[in-house]
Amino acid sequence: MTTPWFTTRGVVLTWDDITTYDWVALAAEAGLTTISVHTDALTSERGHAFLDACRRAGLEVEREQHALSRLLPRDLFETDPAMFRMTEDGRRVPDSNCCASSEAALEVIAANAVKELDDPGTTTGRYYFWPDDGGERCHCDGCAGLSHTDQALLVENRIVTALREVRADAQVSHLAYQSTMPAPVQVRPEAGVFLEFAPFFRTWEVPLSRRDAQGPDWPRDVPERGSRRAARRDDRRVAHGDYLDHLDANLACFGAETAQVLEYWLDVSLFSDWTLPAVELPWADGVLEDDLSTYGSRGIRRITTFAAYMNGGYFAAYPSTDPVRAYGAALLDWRP
Repeated sequence: MTTPWFTTRGVVLTWDDITTYDWVALAAEAGLTTISVHTDALTSERGHAFLDACRRAGLEVEREQHALSRLLPRDLFETDPAMFRMTEDGRRVPDSNCCASSEAALEVIAANAVKELDDPGTTTGRYYFWPDDGGERCHCDGCAGLSHTDQALLVENRIVTALREVRADAQVSHLAYQSTMPAPVQVRPEAGVFLEFAPFFRTWEVPLSRRDAQGPDWPRDVPERGSRRAARRDDRRVAHGDYLDHLDANLACFGAETAQVLEYWLDVSLFSDWTLPAVELPWADGVLEDDLSTYGSRGIRRITTFAAYMNGGYFAAYPSTDPVRAYGAALLDWRP
């Protein structure tokens, strides 16, 4: 049997998902390699028990979170507002992210990232310090000419440089997501920064390869996902053709060898509009397999998906684990 093309086959879960359902067993049975956790709880006693269970099952563990407000504590605004972003009307505000041209801010961020090198929630050497979710960029004189992506990459470059002074093989994610989806223009990634592509505003009704999907001629009455819930994201649809162009531009910059996809095929939280009780995961036959061809044919070998809200309560209401197993099987079976 040949080695699977996709070397990382992962799910991203919340702490509630992990503590209310035996995801370690399910992930191992489905042929997955990695559980990424959206939590700070891995240093707890229960967190250590989860890590031990993953170790016994041969599963890698990673921690993926929006992290800028953690790495640059907001209370520092009182002593040095210049570390924080400037609004378009010239005010410094501590609401999200940072001033990417502030040397003091970059020093604090990098130093706090280094402190997390021994985080028990990372066994792969790949670290995820995402920008704040939905956060705005800085508009000061030093940052005004830099896009969201360029500003994020400045921060990621400083982090990976600091991490590699301690751990030479450390890698840091560049999350291409929402405002950071376009490829960088003025800033180049340092060695060790890898692309993480997250097409959040696509539709999962049809494959990503359908370039016209979600575009200006796409019927507005076609749901972006098979859920009865009203969609909070309908006014921010992104055409699949635009996503494919962004993907190719980002791969040209970051390379495919280390690139990773963060998808939403199993993300019950998204399909439930982040509201409980959760809906049953909708599943469009053939979409996953076609998407894997889109990614794999570009040389990408690391695939993950959110599976949030797939917790004990969800599986009590909807007992079938078939979508998770189908996901794992498709990843194992795909070949160039």
